[in-house]
Amino acid sequence: MSGDICLQTCRKPVRAAGIVSAVILEGRSKAEVARDYGVARSWVHVLVARYLEGGWAALEPRPRTPKSNPRRISAALKAEIVQSRHTLTRQGHDAGAHTSTAHLERRRGSGLERQP
Repeated sequence: MSGDICLQTCRKPVRAAGIVSAVILEGRSKAEVARDYGVARSWVHVLVARYLEGGWAALEPRPRTPKSNPRRISAALKAEIVQSRHTLTRQGHDAGAHTSTAHLERRRGSGLERQP
């Protein structure tokens, strides 16, 4: 079953499985369960929908990190930046962001592409 999930709508951790059990197994209304557990009705709806879609495993906490990052650079460009910084440092130059960018732009042309 699910572990503790801390919600923004309440101050204490609640068990998502307990909320879903109260609705599905006990047949209680979502509004009643929300009131008893001190959470928003919309959160009870979300938990029940997740359970119906994926079972108990779907109640596990989800990562809050984004699935994609439109500003991410390619692995090849990242490796080139690291290499450029090492080279600049070995030569006794500043290896900060502005200097590295200037050197890379001279080498590659203007504008560094982003990974799609």
